[in-house]
Amino acid sequence: MTSFRGRVRRWREDKPGGLAVIDIPPELVAELGGRRQMRMTGSLNGVSFTGSTMLVAGGGFCVGVSRAALQASGLSVGDDVEVRLERAYRGAACVTCWLSVAGDRDAPRGPDG
Repeated sequence: MTSFRGRVRRWREDKPGGLAVIDIPPELVAELGGRRQMRMTGSLNGVSFTGSTMLVAGGGFCVGVSRAALQASGLSVGDDVEVRLERAYRGAACVTCWLSVAGDRDAPRGPDG
């Protein structure tokens, strides 16, 4: 699991009630799987949450944080937070079962496959 400190900000400053995000430090992007949209799981100040990564104009990368996750962790826009993130994978057993039912035994079975 990757850990860092970040600050909760609005995705768009012109939409005060809109989506909240936390920017991911550039040096951690490759460790999390690269600059692409992915489902993530982790914690905000020790409280579990899930979110999706998003590309930011100009080369940035962030993870979206729902209003419910902010409330559960006692956070607001502008707060600093200890973030722990990892990619959320579907269960390998489910993928294998689906491939067996589909008859595609030669297909890749890993999370990146």
